[in-house]
Amino acid sequence: MLVTKEWRISLLLLLVILSGMLIWRPWQSLNPEIRGIHYGIDISGGSRIYLLLEASHVTLEVSNESVLAEIIDALENNQFQVIARSPYDNITKRVTLEIGRAVNLERIENIVDNRGEVISVRGMVSDSTRDEVMHLLQLRVDPYGTLGTQFKSIGENLILFEVALELDRAIELLGHQGRLEIFIENSLVLYGVDITDVGSVRLDPDSQSWSVPFDLSDEGTEKWASASTGKVNYPTAIYLDRPSDETILLFDEELLVELQEMTYDEDRRMFFLPPETFGTNVIQGVYLRVTAAKIKGDSLPPETLEFLREQYENGTKTRILLLGEEDDFAENIILAVENLGYSSPEEAPKLPKETNLDDWVQRACGLRSTPTISEDVAGKPLGSMIITTGGESETAKKRAEDLRLVLSQRLPVGISLESEDWIEPRLGAEFMDEAVRAIFIALVGVGLLIYFRYKHLKISAAIMGTMLSELVIILGLSSALGWTVGLPEIGGLIVVVGTGVDHQIIITDEVLRGALPHAQRVSLKGRIGRAFSIIFVAAATTIAAMLMLATVGFGAMRGFALITIVGTLIAVLLTRPAYARVLRFLMAKEKPEIMV
Repeated sequence: MLVTKEWRISLLLLLVILSGMLIWRPWQSLNPEIRGIHYGIDISGGSRIYLLLEASHVTLEVSNESVLAEIIDALENNQFQVIARSPYDNITKRVTLEIGRAVNLERIENIVDNRGEVISVRGMVSDSTRDEVMHLLQLRVDPYGTLGTQFKSIGENLILFEVALELDRAIELLGHQGRLEIFIENSLVLYGVDITDVGSVRLDPDSQSWSVPFDLSDEGTEKWASASTGKVNYPTAIYLDRPSDETILLFDEELLVELQEMTYDEDRRMFFLPPETFGTNVIQGVYLRVTAAKIKGDSLPPETLEFLREQYENGTKTRILLLGEEDDFAENIILAVENLGYSSPEEAPKLPKETNLDDWVQRACGLRSTPTISEDVAGKPLGSMIITTGGESETAKKRAEDLRLVLSQRLPVGISLESEDWIEPRLGAEFMDEAVRAIFIALVGVGLLIYFRYKHLKISAAIMGTMLSELVIILGLSSALGWTVGLPEIGGLIVVVGTGVDHQIIITDEVLRGALPHAQRVSLKGRIGRAFSIIFVAAATTIAAMLMLATVGFGAMRGFALITIVGTLIAVLLTRPAYARVLRFLMAKEKPEIMV
């Protein structure tokens, strides 16, 4: 009888082959950097990102709580979401509202009007809000705690993230609030609170583009039906993290020459997508709802300078967003903007070089999708919508997956990137070469010790083969699940492999015990059962301890615990029984007297 006819051994061999394919991924190009194993920051480097949380505490003095409710409704109608509030003080008549974005005193006073008095406006984030944001961002990049993500708060409104992801992907996941807005013509119809659920990424059959579906609340469904009545063939503009209404987009007029379909409206100071962009039957175009002003090379035109001054002095605009890198703008322009009172200009998100300028401008303005309202949905309750990411490529699919994560974990406050950089491997580029050499030496040493113990080459080969199979299966599973292998996970692998050799020695000793001249006559089944009773108890205690560590721990501790648990389960359920069968097969030929 061939040993491979035993189902446990056949299953073991099959899993080793599949795991090897998952690790090496022969269907991908011959580039070691895109193979299945994802290494941690210590080994392969990662991204370090500083995020600034943007929220404001507004203290008001109002006559009663019913007036306060009116003010809160007015704030939210103007897209100032109140995310928390202090109890209303009946003695001082004061209350503090936490608003999930940066605001200025003039704008709040205009909204409050004569319903109360604005005592103060302070840019700050409460501890509970900061903790919630950190938790949501953690869910975006490392929901199961298996990527070794490190994060901490710095001061009141700054968060540091270090994660084993490429810098562009880390920015895509962490650098967005997830604030959704849907406009028909110039009216805001739906926004974030109208979303109840975000579905899985799918390939839209109509547009042949990867898309992210999302469901609307009952109130959102009614608002859509009302706003879309009589709007057949009108475009819908879906924005994600559109720059706030206090923002002006500053760009060089030379960029206008490179626009393909989009134009710039001098009078409205907005970019415009004409109707023909969306098809032959579309009624009207779409104005990108971000105020934009142009410069001419190294100079700030007088009309632009005067516009910027007026907007700042009347409190309408307070922020500048540069369409391009700061180095692309002359120093005198940056100084002129700052002298007007604006804060230091920020840079618009960068896109890959192959992306055309139209897409770049749309992305800078937050425009993600522009579906046309068909006759089937106009004026009717619409329970769900989709956002497309353009195309059916793997890149478009990845963008859709990232978009789904951002929408699923929407943040209560605005965020901006303070800085981002790449972290070099802390252990150095030569670490993996040294680790491979160390592993090889360790395997040779373990193999020699086992051989000297039993003086049997086949038994030594079976133990070493089982140990390597176990290692390959664990790494294959880690690759399939997208887990990061860092120093903690390597520690877990060493624990699993070390205990695995111990368990196989226990099995071997019990099986060979029947060949001893003075051994108590116990059946082979009984001896193997006795060995496995020891192994199961040891595995159970290990798993119990690691479950506690995985539950209460995070980051490095959780990765170590999960690898140890998975490896132990694979060992006791698959590799240990398979080894016992192999050993039984070997001994049946050489020492048949112990097979009873």
